Amino acid sequence: MADKSESWEDNVPGNWYVDKNCILCGVCIDVASANFKES
Repeated sequence: MADKSESWEDNVPGNWYVDKNCILCGVCIDVASANFKES
């Protein structure tokens, strides 16, 4: 489960975020490409 204290500093404000355990598998980009990008 994602941990808010491990979220990346460049996440946008809001309830949804990516934390530092992301393995960049590509699912988020495939499912919601308008909302996610590699920074």
